[in-house]
Amino acid sequence: ALLLEFQSTPDHWMALRTLSYATLLLLDLVKTGNVRENEGLPPVFPIVIYNGGKAWKAPQDVAALFAPMPESLKFYRPQHRHFLLDESSVSGDELDKSTGLVAQLLRLERAQEPEQVRQIVRELISRLHGPEYLLLRRAFTVWLGRVVLKRSGITEEIPDFQDLREVDAMLEERAAQWKDEYIQQGVMIGKAEGRAEGKAEGIGLALRDLLEARFGTLPQSVTSYIANSSDSNALRKLTLSAYHAESLQAFIDQIKKDDAKLM
Repeated sequence: ALLLEFQSTPDHWMALRTLSYATLLLLDLVKTGNVRENEGLPPVFPIVIYNGGKAWKAPQDVAALFAPMPESLKFYRPQHRHFLLDESSVSGDELDKSTGLVAQLLRLERAQEPEQVRQIVRELISRLHGPEYLLLRRAFTVWLGRVVLKRSGITEEIPDFQDLREVDAMLEERAAQWKDEYIQQGVMIGKAEGRAEGKAEGIGLALRDLLEARFGTLPQSVTSYIANSSDSNALRKLTLSAYHAESLQAFIDQIKKDDAKLM
């Protein structure tokens, strides 16, 4: 079984939490009759996917959370470890070369346009079609509905999806509406370009308007960074990032990842 936990901030007790999640999962499999005594418990692979800006220093092994104890008691200490995937440590080039399922997770985390999400969902449907992937399909389905779609603002009301095909159907139904929304963003950028001499300057003004509308007064470091940016394509990407950012700090952290000038 695959156990996924997404974190935007470090948690010192994460190893203890994943131990409890894994235990509850296995107990539920026993309670529901999915595991019989003569079969043994299935393996559980706990993955913590971290997308925060601060360095993750929390232990990955639950044993490291315990205070010093006599050797005689260490035999009874729980043994459990989770795998940590720090998104910031995976470059875009590395992600482009990878075809694994974890890479698809990261692509969904970084997707900024609805059509990108839909392409990845279709890829998952194609790859996870067998009965042996039932639990994994369910995990992706729940995560898409409760995390990716909700956080991205793709839709206000999130249905209780049961299958990836239901997610794909919803994405297809909303395609026309998304197109209109992105056209509106383009109109906003076009208006700003009309009152500015340079294309990059106009997009920069639109970006500031969007950020101020969402988060209020901007710090000097952000306004200076935008004013000094001359790459119109980069500014357009930042505008999409600003549209999806959960907070101003999240937007600033994204700039810091892309450019060391804003520190």
